[in-house]
Amino acid sequence: MTHTNTAQPRAVTARIAAAAAATAFAGTLALALGVRAADAAPASSKGGVVHFYSTDDKFTYSRAGQLLASPPENSEAGDVIQFTDLDYVGNHKHHAKSWTATDHGVCVFSSAAAASCFIQVAMGNSMVLVQGPLTMTNSLDLPVVGGTGIYAGIRGGVVSVNLEPDNPSSPSDVTLTLHRS
Repeated sequence: MTHTNTAQPRAVTARIAAAAAATAFAGTLALALGVRAADAAPASSKGGVVHFYSTDDKFTYSRAGQLLASPPENSEAGDVIQFTDLDYVGNHKHHAKSWTATDHGVCVFSSAAAASCFIQVAMGNSMVLVQGPLTMTNSLDLPVVGGTGIYAGIRGGVVSVNLEPDNPSSPSDVTLTLHRS
């Protein structure tokens, strides 16, 4: 998790920011599953796999409480990424015309190469909660730690792949896997 890339510090920060955005998308995926669970057979509310195409709604990067125009070349402990996304059932090649879910995430850097993320994915009257460490790769794999409404007590994981590795607000393809303990 503490991978460093001294040859390309801006690219590293962009990858972390992109991973954070991807995490947000993953949260939205959970929401889409919630809509499906409400409309489908009761078994779907107990778990399953859903795919989303997530697009950036808003992305901010702040340092010492000040919003920055773009991610800096090097992240520092205390830097914060916040994002909201619109999530469409499907993937970047084939997806619904209208978004089904939204997500909000906050990632707080503990060092230049590591951050902890807290993401909420809202869909209908329920929410999926995602929390875990952000790493500097083009993909994100975080645990689902719970939820509200039909997702109360849910567990699982979110895998999100950023479609433009050096763009923190790039769209992402997300796979959400949910199960009951």
